[in-house]
Amino acid sequence: MALQLGDEAPDFTAESTEGELNFYDFLGDSWGVLFSHPADFTPVCTTELGAVAALKGEFDKRNTKVVGLSVDPLDKHEQWADDIEDVTGHRLNFPLISDQDRKVADLYGMIHPNASDTMTVRSVFVIGPDKKVKLTLTYPAATGRDFRERLDIRSALFVPIHSEDELIGSLLLYSTARRDRYSDGDIARAETVAEQAASAICNAHLYRDLERSESRTKALLERITRLREAQRLTVANVLHDDIVQTVVAALYQVEGLRAGGGETRAELERVASLLKQTIADARNVIWDLRPPVLDGLGLDGALAALANRISADGGFVVETDLADVPQLPPRISTALYVIAREALQNARRHARANTVTVLVQLLADGDRGAQRVCLTIADDGIGFDHEAVQAGEHFGLTMMDEQAALAGGTFTVTSRPGAGTTVEATVPFSGQG
Repeated sequence: MALQLGDEAPDFTAESTEGELNFYDFLGDSWGVLFSHPADFTPVCTTELGAVAALKGEFDKRNTKVVGLSVDPLDKHEQWADDIEDVTGHRLNFPLISDQDRKVADLYGMIHPNASDTMTVRSVFVIGPDKKVKLTLTYPAATGRDFRERLDIRSALFVPIHSEDELIGSLLLYSTARRDRYSDGDIARAETVAEQAASAICNAHLYRDLERSESRTKALLERITRLREAQRLTVANVLHDDIVQTVVAALYQVEGLRAGGGETRAELERVASLLKQTIADARNVIWDLRPPVLDGLGLDGALAALANRISADGGFVVETDLADVPQLPPRISTALYVIAREALQNARRHARANTVTVLVQLLADGDRGAQRVCLTIADDGIGFDHEAVQAGEHFGLTMMDEQAALAGGTFTVTSRPGAGTTVEATVPFSGQG
């Protein structure tokens, strides 16, 4: 989480142009300004650090110590100090930290991945004698800073922005005039502005969430339409190409028997074989639409049977930890079973796992009898880069997400190369029915 006003500034020890520097020891009872720059020897950074060196006397008058930082190596800092003096006429007179391992940059959130995942942005942290963060400023790498402006901040009023009981931001008002205190009227006006800001922020969040919800609903409806059409097509193909054709072939065989001739027993065997295949095909279609095992065993029993069957097929061991799930609506039990079956089949085909765990938990959801059933399937296989998988690229993941959504629940996937894969589906239901 990013550092916020009023947070304690993290302490650290790092190499600098003035030797090893412990931040708290260096500051002592003084104010501190910690600032970062993207890279050594750049024109903007060179003139900026020269300007800070020129203002050292002003900082000293205000009992303030300055520390600079970049992720470049220490020997480069030392070479750059000569360049700063040549260009600006001011010798570097404050410590410049070499943060090659990005330890300090990570502590203070100075690297913004959407700007650059290697260089720091231009961050400024003003830290009080109590080691609390009093002011933060962030600039793009290409924008220089006016440090004389920082010197002119004499007093500030900090007002938290709350939404209900949650802190969602802060309002900082600062003045170039030194003030011992702010009046009740000043504070009331600042609080009014903070309340208006809270309302605006909450409305913006609600609008954003609504847009996301509408977008997700639209996408889900489109996927449901495609899924239903695909299921209709699959059922039609199976009925036409397999079941109907097999029944027709069996009918021809019976007609031939009725007409006489041929070896009757052999012909009957062929007819029986065709009819058995037809029955098997029909059962497969029915199984895909609504697994009959759910009606006989319930969700926990059906999952245990599925785990045993997958284990028996070889490849990996399936361990189960299944809560005693009450009778669930068919739409929920079917969705969770289909998700489990798809996840286990994916693990068998792709994961190269030794062990897969199937976990079912019942979770309380409020105080009115509502509950959530949570299905988790985790393997210790090779994993994959989930972020790199584009929408629609992995049919199995899309199908599991749709099944969870159709049951009114949520679906998540956690995976990375070498660390296995975990899928989780959580669906709410009434604990009373």
